Order: sequence, then C-alpha cells, then structure tokens
Amino acid sequence: MTPREAWFAEKEVVPFESARGRVIAELVVPYPPGIPILCPGEIVTDEAHGYLAEQKEKGRHLHCAAGDSLETLTVVR
Repeated sequence: MTPREAWFAEKEVVPFESARGRVIAELVVPYPPGIPILCPGEIVTDEAHGYLAEQKEKGRHLHCAAGDSLETLTVVR
C-alpha cells in the first residue's frame, strides 16, 4: 500500500501485540536515533515489532500517533 493510500484509508487503533502483519497507518519513530522504523503503508513485520519492543524495554522515547507508550498502534482497517 502506498503511504498516501494508508494515510487516507479507514483506520483503527489496535494493541501493540495485535499489530503484527497489519498495514501501519502512522509513523513510528524511536528517539534516539529519530529515524522512522515504520512508515504508513508498510506491514508491521516480526522484525520491526521485535525491535520496537526492545526499544520500549530500554526506555527509549517512541513517537507515534497513537501515543508514546507504544501500547497501541494505528493500522489500516
């Protein structure tokens, strides 16, 4: 899915653990380094999900539209 399609698609907020295999509808950016790990239109892979869980464990700031706690992610419905 293109970023534009994902951005304008119907969305839903799901628990972080339920986001694997879904198409993300928001940017997810851990700080540091401040580089997006997921961009709208990408599939939340096991690798990306694991990396984000690891960053959360380390106490890194995780910026995303559904909240900085990474309890939920916004995905395409």
